Amino acid sequence: MVLRDRLEELADVERGVVDNEIFVSEELYALEQERVFGKSWLFLAHESMVPKPGDYISNYMGEDAVIVMRGMDGKVRAFLNKCRHRGNRVCLFDRGNAKAFTCSFHGWTYGTEGQLTGVPHYDEVYLGQLDRDEMGLVEVPRVESVGGLIFGNWDAAAMSLDAYLGDVKWYLETFLSVEWLGGIQVVPGKQSYMLPGNWKLLAENFQGDHYHFASTHASVIKLYQMEAQAANGGGTGRRARLRRRSAAENSWQERLRRGAHALRGRTVG
Repeated sequence: MVLRDRLEELADVERGVVDNEIFVSEELYALEQERVFGKSWLFLAHESMVPKPGDYISNYMGEDAVIVMRGMDGKVRAFLNKCRHRGNRVCLFDRGNAKAFTCSFHGWTYGTEGQLTGVPHYDEVYLGQLDRDEMGLVEVPRVESVGGLIFGNWDAAAMSLDAYLGDVKWYLETFLSVEWLGGIQVVPGKQSYMLPGNWKLLAENFQGDHYHFASTHASVIKLYQMEAQAANGGGTGRRARLRRRSAAENSWQERLRRGAHALRGRTVG
């Protein structure tokens, strides 16, 4: 029996356990590229990362390298980072500003809207018969944004981003686009993580595996505790406890919690 026919056996929802095969199966990994990365709304960039026409960043959608770019018309688009001639990458940088991308292999050139604008020796090599209108960069068919966050989807028939996010949209809009909270702006630069293992391990770790923190990062916690104690004058008496309590109440985490609580009683436009 092929793996796709026994997916329910790999995850026991009732007992809350999964089979180790989900982390090592090449067949399942290929299926995930098709069903997860090929049909889900994937985060690509923040609008502040491409503020001006010609600004771009490079990213991935699953295993597909993509270019996220604001065209000269002001519209944000995403393209497969692959020349239509021989599949060479046309963008080799993490970010920048460009009026066009030129493939370093045979010199095909593409504009900011993905159109094929230049083919060296067009008449001699292709006898003028190459349809340049049909050979532009492959465009991600669905690109939408919420709260300044830009998402892309390879599935042209996918549900809207609003429907996909559901109730999560409220949190994104509330914390990322409310002006009196300051909004959000992404600073230049890129931080990447490389994990010699299955993508689900890192995804699970970042999306909510707080259980590991006390053990894996015990030394960091100890350091914070020592710094906090030193900043508050140390000690174990009543005054020391009051100082520590005041510091905790004024921490950025506590202020954020109180702000979120206050927002629940407001209508956010």
